[in-house]
Amino acid sequence: LFEPLIDNAFFVRAEPLRHHLIFYYGHTAVFYINKLVLQGILKNSERIDTYIESSCAVGVDEMSWDDLSESNYPWSDPKERDIFISKVQN
Repeated sequence: LFEPLIDNAFFVRAEPLRHHLIFYYGHTAVFYINKLVLQGILKNSERIDTYIESSCAVGVDEMSWDDLSESNYPWSDPKERDIFISKVQN
């Protein structure tokens, strides 16, 4: 799904009430890690990348109170997400 995107495309906000595409590139892997920690299968100290896990953990809703400020999300490089996803898969 994300393979055909050029790097700049990851930082586009296609819909004003949604995150940039880079968020969704890491969100599924982060969701998986967070569920493993929540169930006690993975220790909190065994997290892979706390920065990516934090920035991709919470999505947005269509509510006006959601944090959609551009300055609150310094997104990481897509290549860093590739490494993170690879580690989650292994």
